Formats: sequence, C-alpha cells, structure tokens
Amino acid sequence: MIFSNSSTVSQSGPVKYAWSFGNGVISSQLSPSDQIYKTEGSYTAKLVITPTDCPSLSDSISKVIKIVIPEAGIRYPAINLIKNVPFLLQARNIGVSYSWLPLSGISDPRISNPSFNSSVGADYRINIKNSAGCTTVDSLLIRAFDQTGVYVPKAFAPNGNGSNDILRPILVRITSINYFRIYNRWGQLIYQTKNIGEGWDGKYKGATQPTETYTWVFEGVDYNGKVIRESGKTTLLR
Repeated sequence: MIFSNSSTVSQSGPVKYAWSFGNGVISSQLSPSDQIYKTEGSYTAKLVITPTDCPSLSDSISKVIKIVIPEAGIRYPAINLIKNVPFLLQARNIGVSYSWLPLSGISDPRISNPSFNSSVGADYRINIKNSAGCTTVDSLLIRAFDQTGVYVPKAFAPNGNGSNDILRPILVRITSINYFRIYNRWGQLIYQTKNIGEGWDGKYKGATQPTETYTWVFEGVDYNGKVIRESGKTTLLR
C-alpha cells in the first residue's frame, strides 16, 4: 500500500508527523515508506499532525483499509465446440473487470461471458480483477471440431504416469451419454459407463488387461436432441 501526505501545514510552523498503519508499524516521516499487509482483514491507518509550538492544535485523519486475498487461479474443464457456431462462455463471477487473451474468436474480451465463434480453438487466459485491484488468472482450453460427434483415441497406455492413462470419449456438443462400452477380442464386456468424464483404466474386475486391440461402442445425445452412435477400436499399450 502506498501512503501519501496531502496535508497543508504552511501556517502551522514546525510540525511533527505520527503515522500508524494498523499493522504494528509507526512512522514520523513526512512521506512514509510503502506498507505491506500480510494477512487478510480490516486495518485502520491514521496520521496525526501536531504543531510543536501549539500541540493543542493537532489534527488527525483515519482511513479503514480492507485487505483481501485474491482467488487462486484455476483451469476450467476443456470445452469441445463446433467450428464457426456461436457458443456462450462463462468465467467465474468473482471480479469487477475481465480480460480474455488471446483476443481471437471472442466477441468481447472485456466481459465475463463472451461468445466464442471461430474455426480455430485456443487456450485462453482470463484475467479477473476484483474490487481491491487484485488479479486472478484463470484458463480455459477450447478445441474446435468440424461437427458434433464423439472421438476416442486410437491407443492409450495406462502405466500410471499421469498421461493418457484413461480411455475416455472426447465429446463435441454431446450433452449426455446413454452408454460407452468396451469389449475385448472375445466380445466380453469389460467396461461401461453413462457418466461424462469417466473412462476405462485398463483393468477388469481389478485385474490388469493385456496389450491388445479393444472394441468400443458409444451412444449419446447431442445439444439438438439427436442420438449419436459411434464405434471403433483402440489399442491398449503397456
């Protein structure tokens, strides 16, 4: 916090300054050094000016300073959209001003809920400033596809390294899943789910499944109410 002294003392003769900032720091300087507040809360800063020739004419002013902790930045779940079809975005409602970067594909980068309309996806940084002037930086990855549908990787490697460990469908404007099922080469159903975001970890009844090609089938409903059915094959690698 920067404190400045704008008092007028030209008719007061020599004066003494007494600053207190509510954080345990005091100062007798005309212009004090900047102050740091390490914890959230309300602090009262006060300046008392006393003429040395007539202390009874001292005057003072106080200000309450509210210190807030900025929200931690988060990454929103990635959104898969159709190229050149408008889609309304929404950042967290935690600020008084917003700035989306890059500017491309965004209807208005200065609001919390711009519309995305582009043939190219982007990884957006959302700068959100609160009433105290603190900035939180969120992020959102948007992928742009040619049409509504479901995409499943051709291979995955559930080796526990945190990358490509789960086989899950990538949904483009599909709002619900009726089923996502996986079969082994003998036609045995070894995994199924109806929940968006869930996927197969390469195990069946707790047992690690071998390297081979598996068949998946999918049925879901898109944002227009149309039933989408797809199937394909994925190779499990170890």
